[in-house]
Amino acid sequence: SELFEALAGIERLAAELAAERATERDLARLRTLQTRMEGHHRNGKLDEYFAINGEIHDTIVRMARNTPLREAHVTLISRAERARYLALGADRCWSNSVDEHAGVLAALEARDSETAGRLLGAHVRRTGTALLEVIAASQAKQTAAQS
Repeated sequence: SELFEALAGIERLAAELAAERATERDLARLRTLQTRMEGHHRNGKLDEYFAINGEIHDTIVRMARNTPLREAHVTLISRAERARYLALGADRCWSNSVDEHAGVLAALEARDSETAGRLLGAHVRRTGTALLEVIAASQAKQTAAQS
């Protein structure tokens, strides 16, 4: 939970800065990624979806144009990769993620830094919460199997 708390803070700040600093080319790339991700979601291609999802987060952090922020993100996101994948595997989280990403994109396109940051920070925190739910369910299953 602490890892996702830290990632949420970093990505929130990144989204706030990206809303102010993104070029039209950056936003066009993000729109393209969002469209591809939505297609993978519709077609049930979790692995492909996950790859694009990560690319979107990375793109937003790059759009912030802040080297120390990017370095901190790279360090933490590498620790969270497997956990993010497990959390996305939960159907509810996967579907919510698509909508949440669309909201972040809309806020970035509107250059609304406050909303973009709030939405992306909440999105990352929800991923951490979903992960904890997946872990708890797995542990409950193991306990029941042992009984």
